[in-house]
Amino acid sequence: MDKALKAIQDLHSFNLLHQDIKLENFAMSLESPDEVILIDFGIAANVEKNGICPRGQFGTPSFSARDALGKEPERQHYKSDIESWFYCLIYAANDGYLEWAGERDIAALLKAKKAAWKNQTKFLMGLPVQFLEIMNAINLFKRERRPNYEKIYALLKQVMNVS
Repeated sequence: MDKALKAIQDLHSFNLLHQDIKLENFAMSLESPDEVILIDFGIAANVEKNGICPRGQFGTPSFSARDALGKEPERQHYKSDIESWFYCLIYAANDGYLEWAGERDIAALLKAKKAAWKNQTKFLMGLPVQFLEIMNAINLFKRERRPNYEKIYALLKQVMNVS
C-alpha cells in the first residue's frame, strides 16, 4: 500500500485531487512491476493554492472521505484522497471488510465513518497499532498544506517490519 500512497503523492505534486481512490483504481506497471499506477481520472480536479478543490465530488461512497460525503464536497483537499487511501488499507488488511460496506444511504454512510473516526480503537480492532497512528496523522493534516507522506511511509514500514 506504500506504492499506492506514492502514486497519490505523485498526483498531488501536480496539484490534482483524484476524488475516487479505491483499490480498483490502482494497477501494476508493466514496465516496472514494483511500481503502482493510479488510474481513472474521470473526476480528478485541480487544487487551488489554498489547498481546496472547488470542483469537489465523490466517487465510490464506501471509500470516499468524510468531507466528500458531507454537505460541502467542494471543501475537499489532499487529506480527502489520503483518507480514502486509508480505507483501502483497512479493507486490504481486514480481509476485504469495512463495517459500512454495502451501505447505500449516504447520510448513514457518513454517520458510520464519523463514528469510526470518533471511536478509532474499536474501528481498528485487530489491526496493527500503527494504523491508529496513521489515522491520527491523517486527522492532523491541514487543508492548506500537503500531507506528511513521510510520516505515513515510516509507519507503514514499521508494520512491514513487525509482520
